Amino acid sequence: MDAYAEKYGDKAVRKNLTIPAWLNTFAEANHVNFSQVLQDSLTEIYQRRHA
Repeated sequence: MDAYAEKYGDKAVRKNLTIPAWLNTFAEANHVNFSQVLQDSLTEIYQRRHA
C-alpha cells in the first residue's frame, strides 16, 4: 500500500455515496464514522488483492 500511496499521493479526496435510509439511521445512532469505515474497507480489499 505504501508504494501505491507514494505513487499517487496521500491527499484526501471527497466522495459521495448512497446507502439505504435504515442503514444510515443505524450508523448515525451508533456514531459510525462513514469515512473511516469506507477507508478501512477499501484498504482491506486492496490488501487482499495484492497479498
